[in-house]
Amino acid sequence: MTQTFLEGWCTDPWGLHDARWMSAGTPTKLVRDGDVERFEAIPSADATMRPRPITSDDVASHGVDLNRSDQQASDPRQAMTTVASRILTRFSD
Repeated sequence: MTQTFLEGWCTDPWGLHDARWMSAGTPTKLVRDGDVERFEAIPSADATMRPRPITSDDVASHGVDLNRSDQQASDPRQAMTTVASRILTRFSD
């Protein structure tokens, strides 16, 4: 039986950040919130959720970077509602 280890950006198992870098299935101290990456000590408490790989769709979930130059930007309030909804859905697992 082959065991698969998570590698790369995943949801933070403690729910403290948008993402946490996983190396061979182990959480590292590299975290990301939005476009800001930094190091933060790994919490001593047990993780509260199972990490899931973050796809490019998750990173661009707000879609702002997908707007064409000839398209009118979406309503900021609507964009924030969409993002909040996706975050709540992601962390309710």
